[in-house]
Amino acid sequence: MGDFAEGRLLDHIGRIYDCVLFPDQWKPTIAAIQDDFGWHNAVLGVYSFVNNGTQFQVTLGIPEEYAGIVGDPGYVPDVFALWGGMERIDAAPLEEPVLQSQMGNPGTWKDNRYFRIFAIPQGIIDSVSIGLERDTSMIATLSGGRHASRGPFTERELVGLRLMAPHLRRAVKIASLFDSLQAQKQMFSATLETSRAGIILVDQHLTILHANTHARQMLERGIPIRAVHDRLTLREELSQSALAAAVSAELGQPVQRGAGIPTRRGDGSFLTVYTFPLKSVEIRKHVGMRAAAAVVLAATPVPFEVNSVALALMYNLTPAETRMVILSSEGLSMAAMAERLGIAVSTVKTHVLRVYEKTGTHRQAELASLLHSISSPW
Repeated sequence: MGDFAEGRLLDHIGRIYDCVLFPDQWKPTIAAIQDDFGWHNAVLGVYSFVNNGTQFQVTLGIPEEYAGIVGDPGYVPDVFALWGGMERIDAAPLEEPVLQSQMGNPGTWKDNRYFRIFAIPQGIIDSVSIGLERDTSMIATLSGGRHASRGPFTERELVGLRLMAPHLRRAVKIASLFDSLQAQKQMFSATLETSRAGIILVDQHLTILHANTHARQMLERGIPIRAVHDRLTLREELSQSALAAAVSAELGQPVQRGAGIPTRRGDGSFLTVYTFPLKSVEIRKHVGMRAAAAVVLAATPVPFEVNSVALALMYNLTPAETRMVILSSEGLSMAAMAERLGIAVSTVKTHVLRVYEKTGTHRQAELASLLHSISSPW
């Protein structure tokens, strides 16, 4: 990452969460990431199937004469081909930065129409992309192009992006639950009340400071959340522990990841619990200085793979690490996992070694046994 230090990474993470409630900050935030990571251009795109259109998009560093090419659906097949095809794109794990040069075949790029008229004239030699969301409600990605003058992407840059990715993913997911136009036009409290999700503001001990209408209805029913001595409580012990750990991490260790926490309504349908820090003084002026985090409950579009989710919660696995566990349980070698996901074998090895360390296992058979031994906590 060049001279990119951890302090700068924490600055980016803080700004990313500010964007949840102040959408006009997305552009300067992505611009700062683009500058620090040495990208020639950057595109953050969030496409909503619910609203049948682009929810928001930030495009930086693309000259006007090339802007039309980026948005032209006629070039989509060419773009997919550069990344190895749709099957490989779908297989790429969320939150994992992947390189176009590893996903696709650079030897064929000179014959690719999009590469010839977009990348070559601008001096772009490679691109990095992070899948932030890919489900039945939305697709979200952050991508950056590399100019020849900067040389290839480095592993240190990918490590920095890997640390930042879960926070960016969570912020984008939570932001999608708000109406961006309302968030820009209304006061903070009004935005909370008009949100389609249940939102609860808590202090560092999970004491409830404010709940919007949807969240109050859930609290009154006691499903899936309850107020026990004014403290926010989830029904499942495993989920409650994950929630407490998430809020604690927001306060003391902001580089740690914070995945969605699964819970269920009384009818059995799934909800996902997201948290994000309220560190900005500007935000806390609206909600009170005791507020440490916002807890957001939103409908989950597809059922969880409960065993893998439980494993992730119990051992603090990232989505990429959880994917390695699942593939490992299928008996795939590291080389086969790399081929399936379109990433380097060295990246797979790094993830697998971290999984072994976190789970206290040493080989694939032990990992598969551990996965199957975890029964649903619901």
